[in-house]
Parts: sequence; C-alpha cells; structure tokens
Amino acid sequence: MIGAAGVGKTAYWLYPCIEYACATGMSFLSTDTKGDVVRNYGTIAEKYYGYKISVIDLRNPTRS
Repeated sequence: MIGAAGVGKTAYWLYPCIEYACATGMSFLSTDTKGDVVRNYGTIAEKYYGYKISVIDLRNPTRS
C-alpha cells in the first residue's frame, strides 16, 4: 500500500487486517518501524486472543 503520511494506511488497512487475523486464529508477521502496532495491538492480541507476541528489535538486540 502506498500513501502519504497521515492518510490512514495503518488505521484503515493494517489494524483491520490484524483484527481479522486474530479473530480467525491465523499466525501473522508485521513490520513495525515506529512500534505503534505492538503498542496498540500487542496487548489485545495476547489478552483477548491468546497470542504470544515476539519483538525482534534490530536497533537494540538486547531488547529482543
């Protein structure tokens, strides 16, 4: 998906796709350069859907 900053790529496309994946029990991988996805949906996926969240932080590997 291509779009300028602030047009809603994450809110209107990525978040609904993550919700669908969680609701149907799919496994998925998401890149998250700003950390928004894991902050906003990581806890929801763990708490309500039973997912195990893993973060691979290449900038700070000790936090991975």
